[in-house]
Order: sequence, then structure tokens, then C-alpha cells
Amino acid sequence: MDNLISSQATGVLYQTVVEGEAFFGHLERRASQSARFNLSQCVFKLLQLFAKFLVRRVFAGFLFVSKF
Repeated sequence: MDNLISSQATGVLYQTVVEGEAFFGHLERRASQSARFNLSQCVFKLLQLFAKFLVRRVFAGFLFVSKF
């Protein structure tokens, strides 16, 4: 059971990192393509990514606590 929870938490963290890298790669490509990059959209996407990360961390923490 411990290994399952640990692997789930690791998977969630890994997926978040991969999505973050893909997102920032997308931002770099988009910024280089357009001089009129919309900063408010960038901030919104960063907040959205941060919220997703927090939700996943809370869920992973809940799984960890619920095993006790």
C-alpha cells in the first residue's frame, strides 16, 4: 500500500513537472513569434498552472494522510 501511494504521488509530481516544462516551452515559442505577447494571458496561465499544482499536492497529501 505504501508503494502504491508513493508511486501515485511521484506520478502526480512528475506529470506536473512535465506539464510545467511544456507550458513554459510553449510560452517561449509564442513570445518569440509575437512581439505583442499578451502579458495578462501569461499571468493567467501561470496562475492556472499553480492552482492545478496546489490541487494535486493537496490530493497527494490527502492520500498520504488517509493511509494512517
